[in-house]
Order: sequence, then structure tokens, then C-alpha cells
Amino acid sequence: MKKLLAGAILAVGLAWSPAWASTPKDTLVVAKNIDDMITLDPAETYELSGGEIVSNLYDRLVGYEQEDIKKLVPTLAESYTVSDDGKTITFKLRPGLKFQSGNPVTADDVVFSMQRVIALNLTPAFILTQFGWTPANVTQLVKAIDPTTVSITVTEDLAPTFVLNCLSAGVASIVDKKLAMQHDKNGDFGHDWLKTHSAGSGPYSLKAWKANESVAMDAFPGARHAAVQMKRVIIRHVPEASAQRLQLEKGDIDVARNLTPDMLKGVAGNKDIAVEADPKSVIYYMGLSQKIEPLAKPKVREAIRWLIDYQGMADTFLKGSYKVHQAFWPSGSSTSPRPRRCSPKPATPTASRCRSTPATAHPSPTLRSRSSRPSPRPASRRASSPPNRSRSSPSTGRATPRSSCSTGTPTISTRTPTPTSSAATRTTPTLPRRRAWPGAIPGTSRS
Repeated sequence: MKKLLAGAILAVGLAWSPAWASTPKDTLVVAKNIDDMITLDPAETYELSGGEIVSNLYDRLVGYEQEDIKKLVPTLAESYTVSDDGKTITFKLRPGLKFQSGNPVTADDVVFSMQRVIALNLTPAFILTQFGWTPANVTQLVKAIDPTTVSITVTEDLAPTFVLNCLSAGVASIVDKKLAMQHDKNGDFGHDWLKTHSAGSGPYSLKAWKANESVAMDAFPGARHAAVQMKRVIIRHVPEASAQRLQLEKGDIDVARNLTPDMLKGVAGNKDIAVEADPKSVIYYMGLSQKIEPLAKPKVREAIRWLIDYQGMADTFLKGSYKVHQAFWPSGSSTSPRPRRCSPKPATPTASRCRSTPATAHPSPTLRSRSSRPSPRPASRRASSPPNRSRSSPSTGRATPRSSCSTGTPTISTRTPTPTSSAATRTTPTLPRRRAWPGAIPGTSRS
């Protein structure tokens, strides 16, 4: 087991006692605390649970695929080119792609998706408005050249790699314009409807969401990537870690997402459970009221930073789950002194059980989430792209995150512990092991 565990994935084999319950072979049942979910509209979602789900309901122009989670590649886009001045990126969409509704994915949908984020101006909109986009100019800066070509121009002095990383964020998800506008209310671009419905082209479509109860997603057979093996994913709201562990041990669920460090230690000696660890990073910040005079002083805030015993926390009640990370970049980034695979958001403690898969089944992508994206790093560039114009990531020292494309970078003046995630798999002879990767909803097998 690696030293640092932010979550655990426990997998229970199929050969348990007949008294135990069993979940369908083509359905993944997850137990997780999802009380942070308030919406599933990608233009508004900025919570961890909602972000995970949105990333599986929608696709984006670029992103990180399971084949190499450190490399930013075109996803809905087939290719892209960058202008000589680095201000304009032109995307060519993959041909023949469709939304879950059956509507074709077009450049007009891309333009609509970007423009609605700016028009609605909800929580994650800053990720795109930092490009210099406003309601007044976005129609001139984001344009459809033809049905499969989109031109995106930024007015700020930003490196193209930074812009591309931002376009891999959930807020840049591509929405089915035709379907969304069928549910438009008073010019809200379908926002009210999209809170509880999906209009994407991702590997899963939203079947139902009952707040503080459950989320159900069905596989979309026409998804861009390889077909997923889990035909349905059900996420149950189980806020108590002890209840998650009990349900896992009984076989009522496949995955427990919120197991605590002491629970991981408790199962470490179980010969049927193997623990796997993957480092991850997360932003935690302390908000201090600037209306209180002492707290408005930078030196006071700095003093509070140094008053917190981060190492003591990591060595005691967070032991095995967090480490102190003293760097601007998260570990695993291109500039990190100690390269490690790293993702920008945390996975809560996770547990899953093995599933047998057909011998003819093709490897399918792990369900993606905002949390499975690596930290900002130089993007994969096409041969036609100009040399990278280097630019530093935004500076730290702010009380709130500057942009989600730089998530994983501590944005507070504190020594932020960096969590990791771990996976514990219950092994059964002849059965393949299922792995749930950091931040992803572990809905499919990975080879």
C-alpha cells in the first residue's frame, strides 16, 4: 500500500456466501455521500459529486483519456491548430458524432455551449470569462466556421496550453443546443431543465436524480469512445462511511466511496482485499471574513497559515490519506521536482468489487470525472501548431480558486496536504480485478 491514501476502492468478489446480496453483472452500484450536489447543468456544476457525473454525461473539445491521463488530446475535436499569435484556436470536430438525443454534434452546438456559459454567468463561468469573454463580445470570439469547424479567440495574454486545459473543464462541456432550447424558459437556455436532465454526448445519459437519495445513469451506445461494459451506474446517497462498509461487505453495493483511514487499516489484513493507491490533489481553503479588521490584514492571514500543524494532521487523524505538499504545482505536473501521476481533484474513499467480463469484451474507458484530469501541463500539440509560448500558471495566494484548469494547485497561502486515492480489491480465483481510478466513477474495467 502506498503511504498516502485519499480514498479506498474495495472490490468484493462474486463468490461470496449465498446469504449475501448481489448486484446485476451489467450494473455498478456505488455508495457515496452526494449531498453536495445542487445541479447537473455543466454551466453551473462546480461541486465534486456533480462534477464527476457531468464528466460522464458530456464530452468536451479536448480532454485526458484513459490511454494516457497525462496527455491532453482532442476528444470531440478531431484536431486543432493555433494561430501564429497564439490567440485563436481552430477546432475540427470528429465526423458522425451524435448526442444522446440522436441529434448530430455540430459547430453550432459548441458555439451555443460556450456562449450560454457566459450569458448565464454562474459559478464556474470564470474559467471561460478569464479568456476575456463577455456577453458583449463572445459572439465575435467564438464562431462556427462551418458545421464541423469552430474558431475560439482569447483577448487575454494566455498560453494556448492554458486555454486548452481550461477547455477540458466540465464547464466547457458541449450541450445539445436543439434539445436544450426545447426546454428554454424566459431565455435561460434550458438551464432549469438541465439541472435534472442531460443533453450530452458522453458515455452515459442521466436516467434519474433524486436529491439526497440516488443518481442513475444509463450507458449511451453511440458514445465517441469504446463502449462501456457497465450498462447502468447507480449512485446511492449513503453519508455514513460505516454504512458504506457494511453494505460493501454484504454485497449490496459494488463501490464505497467514503471509507475512512481507520477503515482502510481495518481491512488491510483481509487476504481477500488488495489495496491500490494513486496520488491525487485537492484544494481546501479557509475563508476569512474581511469585515473583521484583524482578519483583513495579510500578516494575520499569514500567521494563521503557520499556526496550522499540517504535518501533525497528516501524521495523526489523516494518516495514510494525506501528505503535506509544499509546492505551487501539484506533484505529477511537468514542473514538479518529484514527478508522480496526479489528478487535480480528490476521490473520496472508494471501494469496489470484482466483476467477471466477457472474454470478447473490449477495454472500455473508465468513467471520467473532473477529478480524473491531470494538473495543467503543456498540452499535446499538432504538427501544425507553433512552438509553445510559455506562460506561468496563475499565482497562488488567493482565498478562492483562480481557475479549475489549474485545480490541484493550492490557491491559498497555507501548506495544503495533498490527498491520494487508494483502491482495495477483493480477489476471487479466476476473476479479473476491477480497478477504480482516482476521481472516476469506477464503472468499467481497465486493462
